[in-house]
Amino acid sequence: MRNQSNVLAQVFAKFAGNRFLPLAGIVLLVFSGSISCASSERKDSPEGQEGATERNMQTSEFGCIKGNCQDGTGTYRYETDDVYEGGFQNGLRHGEGTFTYANGDVYRGMYSEGMRNGRGVYTFANGDKYDGSFKNGVREGDGIYTFASDGNIFRGQFVQDGQSGEGVLVESEASRNCELDAKKVLCEKGARSETDQEDQRRLQEPQQDDSAARQNFGMAALAI
Repeated sequence: MRNQSNVLAQVFAKFAGNRFLPLAGIVLLVFSGSISCASSERKDSPEGQEGATERNMQTSEFGCIKGNCQDGTGTYRYETDDVYEGGFQNGLRHGEGTFTYANGDVYRGMYSEGMRNGRGVYTFANGDKYDGSFKNGVREGDGIYTFASDGNIFRGQFVQDGQSGEGVLVESEASRNCELDAKKVLCEKGARSETDQEDQRRLQEPQQDDSAARQNFGMAALAI
């Protein structure tokens, strides 16, 4: 390599005269007051590889950050900072998993084809909790709703995420027959309690957007 550099130096010196400045591993050419620099450093040097690795790490903050998010078990982080950890099948949430929402809500339970299906527990950020059945992403079937504010429990049947249904409200010293109406618990003697947050907030699951070839996560699911 050194002999090759010396030969190049002699050739450039013949044509460039004192405008040619050979240095170790570097060729400097002076043209009209400007300096051109050519380096013999390889682009695939360890330093270059390290820099590329750091850049790759910075761009892998979202998406599948651990495991197998196609067919297996993995962790997927959304750009909304929601995180899902659990099973996947054909790129969709499937089997047992935990979905942690950025606002503090947490769902732990079963998934099928990307949506909550089967038994699960959904805990709201305010402490309220639903423990029961889900179908196509919403509450459907038997379930228990616990109110964090007073510890009261509604136990019964949920239809269409609590739009209707019937059951029993268990209070500290008694229980009353009740029905669900638009996510409200209507009990005997006109007593009334919320079955959802006061602002009737609905949370939607984020969609998977890392590959156009995959289906959307929970594309029709209204969160609890």
